[in-house]
Amino acid sequence: MPRHGACGNALSILVDSGGVVVSPLEMMDARYILDTWTAEVLSFRMAGAGHVDAAALSGPVASPQALLARAQRLMQAAGRSRLLALGAETALLPHLTATGLPCLVVETRLDHARHIRAAWPHVPLLADSSPWALLLLLTAAGWAGETVQPLQTAPQEDALVRLARLLPAVRPFSVPATPATVAPSLSLAAILHPQEPDLAGFFAHLPPWLTEAVLVWDAPDLRDLADMPATPWPVRQEARPLTDGFHQQRNHALSLCGGEWVLLLDADERLPPEVWAALPSLMAAPDVDAWWLPRETLHPDAEHCLIGYGLWPDLQLRLFRRRPGLHFAGAVHERLQGVDSLPGGQAVACQLHIRHEQRLRKTPADLAAKLARFDVLGGRPQHLLQQEYPVLPRNVLHHLLAAAPEGLLLPRRLGAPGA
Repeated sequence: MPRHGACGNALSILVDSGGVVVSPLEMMDARYILDTWTAEVLSFRMAGAGHVDAAALSGPVASPQALLARAQRLMQAAGRSRLLALGAETALLPHLTATGLPCLVVETRLDHARHIRAAWPHVPLLADSSPWALLLLLTAAGWAGETVQPLQTAPQEDALVRLARLLPAVRPFSVPATPATVAPSLSLAAILHPQEPDLAGFFAHLPPWLTEAVLVWDAPDLRDLADMPATPWPVRQEARPLTDGFHQQRNHALSLCGGEWVLLLDADERLPPEVWAALPSLMAAPDVDAWWLPRETLHPDAEHCLIGYGLWPDLQLRLFRRRPGLHFAGAVHERLQGVDSLPGGQAVACQLHIRHEQRLRKTPADLAAKLARFDVLGGRPQHLLQQEYPVLPRNVLHHLLAAAPEGLLLPRRLGAPGA
């Protein structure tokens, strides 16, 4: 049976005593959504991940009272009344709860988080292995700018260290509205396969205001392709079999682009109308030359998406200003190189998702064959297909993200998402 997330039962329609239908989303505050997220992530364990004695993850804490006192002094100096605790050790939790201090414990060590949840079910806890998921969730939930205090004496996990550096360093900002009629020119660049499901739907969802579409087909000859539908924008297309890595396909497509900006999309991805409508504003935003978009992989149906373990936000650098020197590297999961040298910065569009529909459009056998091809191109086995993952209703996630800033400007010194 498909799993629909830990909060599935809470999403039934509610009726108050006056017979008025109440939207369940209106009753969900940020705390409830974060609790639901954590419960769903902790209910799942990746295949091949051995069980860890979570109690052993907590080393001795020399002076929990002194550590908490230091955190409270930092909060007082910053004028804060609640504590964002990164990685609290189990020995600290009795002292933390005894203070009555409003807090949220954030944990990337999932076995340790399971131990905390079992032993201290009332401690507010947010758990995920991805610092970028935690960053976006905390920002949307209103925890940006709070006192950040690592509450563990053992060396911190890399993900927690990265999160501790990101939280005070990212800068939220608003994006001025810009109509498509005055936006910079935009080239769509796509790598396509002739047998990809629903290519007609891919072309039909593209807006009329694009400057051009650049298509690189994984095929030996353009004559083998079906006729392209009539489009309101010019199309440049070439046949180039995928034999030497996705980076070379991307670089070839990039060399054909003539727009001021480039948007990358794959055939199993869709941008909702509200995302297309926002792209002109992103391209016109001052001091930003590259945009990362969250990508939600739909599963097991179009109303749910994968979460946890880096499955969300799965940030993708897909919209960038075209400049000499930009190129892709990496045969599989290719990354854009040279973007740090662009005059403007990089930002995350927190509320604008790419819809990744591959698990809806392809059979398990098709997906397994695709991942096997990735492994050949990458030179080693590295992809594992599991039938079940943590999931969350998309409307619940979007309800929380509606409170997030339109953009998060990323600090150059901390590197790009996933780096």
